[in-house]
Amino acid sequence: MEATKRFQGPRSIFHLLHAWSMVFLIITGFILHWPPAGVNLSPIRFLHVTVGIANLVGLIPRIYYAFVGPQRDWREFILSKDDWRRLLCTVKYYFFLPGGCSPPEGTYNPLQKLTYLLIVVFLVVVQSWYGLKLAWPATFAQNESLLLVRSLHYAGTWLILAFLVIHIYLALSESREHLITMLLGITKKFGEVKGAQDIGFGNR
Repeated sequence: MEATKRFQGPRSIFHLLHAWSMVFLIITGFILHWPPAGVNLSPIRFLHVTVGIANLVGLIPRIYYAFVGPQRDWREFILSKDDWRRLLCTVKYYFFLPGGCSPPEGTYNPLQKLTYLLIVVFLVVVQSWYGLKLAWPATFAQNESLLLVRSLHYAGTWLILAFLVIHIYLALSESREHLITMLLGITKKFGEVKGAQDIGFGNR
């Protein structure tokens, strides 16, 4: 049967916007941290702050969609008792360690759920807060050490970068198609295109 391409719908739009904005923020953040000689940093700083705020504000419609959208996928991010039980063996599976167990069927496995909740939501919010302190210290960082704030913001950048690397590795460990879906929001589907699921409003 022929392989058809389908766009993954609203969830992929949110995923793509957040993913590429974080890549942009990491690159511009490193430029601001290690500025090349003769480069005007003002427009880079403006874009960095603007995209950072947009990335933070963008969490609001994603959370809203998780509870109110057609898919209502908020339950997919909640770790069940079985998820906690399988978490360690899932980690072993991805790193080819003895005692590993293949991830269960579903949109997200236990390891993905944990990283999305603790890293994406928590770290992005904290990172954005420290970014606001650096952008407007008189408003958000009164009586605080800007050196400490800058160091914490810098450390957060490395944590996000590590998350992206691991995230890509986990996608590649399943199949190359998963990476294409992650980067472009498009996946291959075999067979005829039928109904709403195939235009991006069904499950992944």
